[in-house]
Amino acid sequence: AAYDLALAVYTRKDMPADWAMTQMNRANALTSLGERVEGEQGQDYLQQAIAAYDLALEIYTRNDMPADWAMTQMNRANALANLGERAGGEQGPDYLQQALNAYDLALKIGTRKDMPTDWAITQANRANALASLGERAGNEKAQGYLQQAIDAYDLALEIFAQPGMEYYAETTRNNRQLAVDALAKLKGDG
Repeated sequence: AAYDLALAVYTRKDMPADWAMTQMNRANALTSLGERVEGEQGQDYLQQAIAAYDLALEIYTRNDMPADWAMTQMNRANALANLGERAGGEQGPDYLQQALNAYDLALKIGTRKDMPTDWAITQANRANALASLGERAGNEKAQGYLQQAIDAYDLALEIFAQPGMEYYAETTRNNRQLAVDALAKLKGDG
């Protein structure tokens, strides 16, 4: 509600950057709500978040505001991935694929050289989406998704090996092990 009030002052016409920032912050709040609320209400919050990220991306363009654009793409991808994990049927994998596309866009700006921590976090989140796709796909496709997830986790772990990144490293190692175990089970090794 507070973000909606702010949007009455931070109008797209008069204050486009502030309007976009408020849309992104509103979307982040909606994503948090969506993560905490079960069922259709949670999915509705996530869909509202994605719509708000899309609005922010109309101002946060890759050419004019590349860092903001990349962060918005990553946040949008996180909401899509969360929605994909919750949605049933063909919708779930479709949302996960959209998340992968958004992560890939974010990685075009948030490069390993220029933004190593953001790059590694995006790689780990991308790997989570790939692992989720692997859980839903048929055997051959599942193996491909899971191997891609493991590879992305490995890339992230190269950065997370630095001091101060222990939380990220531990979470990523745990998620990687789940993907390794799932792949071994599919191959009949587990």
